[in-house]
Amino acid sequence: MSNRRLIFYNDARHYHIYCYDPPLTLEEAQAPIDEIAGTGVDTFAYGFGVGPTMFHNTKVGEIWGTRITNAGKTFSQDDPNNLYALSSWRAYENLKSLRDRGLDILEILIDRAHEKGLEFIGSLRTTHHADPKRVDTEHTWQFRIDHPDWCLKGRGKHNFNWIYPEVRRERLALVEEAVNRYDMDGFEVDYVFDPSYFEEGQVEQNTHIMTAFMRDVSDCVRQAADKRGRNMALGARVLPTLAANRAVGLDVPAWLKEGMLQFVVPTVYADLQMDINLPFEWLLELAHPVGCEVYPALQARVRTTPVRCDTPRTDQHAAHEGENMAGLEHYRAGAAAYWSRGADAIYLPWFKWPIGAEQRQTLSEIHDPDLLGDKSKHYIARPRPAEHLASSYGFEPDTVAAMGKLPLKLETGLAPPGQTVKIYVADGPDQCKAQLKLRLVGSTSHDVMTVTLNGKPLPADGVVRTEYGGYLYTWIEFPLPLDMWHKGHNEVGVAVESRPDNLTVDVVLAGVELLVERAE
Repeated sequence: MSNRRLIFYNDARHYHIYCYDPPLTLEEAQAPIDEIAGTGVDTFAYGFGVGPTMFHNTKVGEIWGTRITNAGKTFSQDDPNNLYALSSWRAYENLKSLRDRGLDILEILIDRAHEKGLEFIGSLRTTHHADPKRVDTEHTWQFRIDHPDWCLKGRGKHNFNWIYPEVRRERLALVEEAVNRYDMDGFEVDYVFDPSYFEEGQVEQNTHIMTAFMRDVSDCVRQAADKRGRNMALGARVLPTLAANRAVGLDVPAWLKEGMLQFVVPTVYADLQMDINLPFEWLLELAHPVGCEVYPALQARVRTTPVRCDTPRTDQHAAHEGENMAGLEHYRAGAAAYWSRGADAIYLPWFKWPIGAEQRQTLSEIHDPDLLGDKSKHYIARPRPAEHLASSYGFEPDTVAAMGKLPLKLETGLAPPGQTVKIYVADGPDQCKAQLKLRLVGSTSHDVMTVTLNGKPLPADGVVRTEYGGYLYTWIEFPLPLDMWHKGHNEVGVAVESRPDNLTVDVVLAGVELLVERAE
């Protein structure tokens, strides 16, 4: 098994190349490494550009922005705020400024990571959607513009259909180049970003194609490692449930059985909410017997305002509405939950930037469960993604329901425990004090309501009810007796037994949180 404990991913764009005006200095080029060096991070993962186009000096792919400038066009996408055009221009000019000096951003970061004692893992997306007719965007590449007939027509429209060998060869060439040209310690294949690979109704019959591609990547990485005379770890980002992976054609059990992977990262792009209940135990059962490690992704956002059950959200950005970046106590809780549930390492796919004192403290604590034992923590049960949004990322309604029940429309007239939600807690009650917080929409103090924890009604003593905005939502806070909660999954029940006769608006349980502090 490896010594990895905390993997920090930088997508190369939002917290790096987009952020600096050109020309890029060497110090700015090295910044993604320097800002995390000296913390508990031991491995740096780096995204290769946007996916279709690369930031490094590839000879087999397309470098970001070069197609635009070679055609004599400017960076002026249809964006009223000019944000995308500006960031695209910055990326192109910064990378060009490095190339003009004979430098390669990938080599700079690898060398700096090794100087600082960090492992370096390159990460390549397998898919990315963009209309082939949109030739003016940097989020596509000439390969797709030239072959619109190879793109999906239904779900996942404009993604490549992987039944075409040419599509697979194009991605494999980028892998071969990267692992043979650059001194990386590992490589990661990202199957999760926009995971549509085949037309609807044709997934099961073509699943073997994805397995064959993964086998080709595994052989390629192994051969490169043999030439180098040292190990190069191969990993894959996959969806966090077996059903979701199978729904898009990823036969992860077959990959593990054949020994293709050294690590696997269960994660989603559907939303970026931290999920202490992320279902990764099934991967542990499959991976550990074959020597593969599991690095569940700990996301960077927490839901802080309620979401109405009937509110449609039609895109990924809308899914972030009402979210804040997670703080130190959220990360402590999330990491502690993952360690307690058997994770081999913590993978951070996103993180607050710029990285200040609190962020460095977070990175210096969450890699070691022993450092978390006596720290305060803030556990949050993650609301499920909207079903139509999750479905586009390979999740069917039953899968979504299994991931989390929130927001939960509460029926009136049910006896306790009523309707229930589970929340995982990595701390035991010894020498701790805890508080349960419920966020309710549409509730009034005239409701007759019983709240239970693990089947026991919570006492009314010390309960605090706070109204926010008069009608927006209500916080109800319960101090917890030590004998009512435990380490592991805790079940919170809410029973709305009766309401005012002339009030028929739904009560929605929008949030369940549990705060733990060490008793003085």
